Amino acid sequence: MMDYHRPRTRASEIEDDFTDADNYPVFQYAYNQFLSEHLADLSREFDGDLQQVLILCVIGQVSISERLKAAKPEEGQPAGITASRLADVCGIPRETVRRKLKRLEQKNWISCNGDQSWTIVINEGVSSPRKDLLQLDERAVSRLARLHATLERLVRRPEDAAPRKCSAR
Repeated sequence: MMDYHRPRTRASEIEDDFTDADNYPVFQYAYNQFLSEHLADLSREFDGDLQQVLILCVIGQVSISERLKAAKPEEGQPAGITASRLADVCGIPRETVRRKLKRLEQKNWISCNGDQSWTIVINEGVSSPRKDLLQLDERAVSRLARLHATLERLVRRPEDAAPRKCSAR
């Protein structure tokens, strides 16, 4: 369904392609397959504790965001996120967040900064969770590549819609 009040962007065009009546079942199947396989994989890896996964993901997003913003890593304390903010963002009670943080800290995946914010532990340029979860990461990349290949077939490219010009020879 076309939303005429939304400005046309490439993202909105892709959304339209995904929700097109002919494409939607393929999109929904591919997305659900990706999501269910990935969540099951995470659940196995984290002994069913998907809240711990969510907290680690949010801390990771904050860390990655800061690394991407900085052309040159700054000296000093890396940016982090507080337990209170994590609770708000994740919708998890603060005391539960604190327990999950302690478990992640015991695995040496996160550390607490002096300002009570939490950040991912980086050793020799690589995050500790990535080192420990390398096989999970490889499976996720493979799964995401399959999803991308499926969804790519549903997307009309701008050049496909443009009328072709005749070339004079």
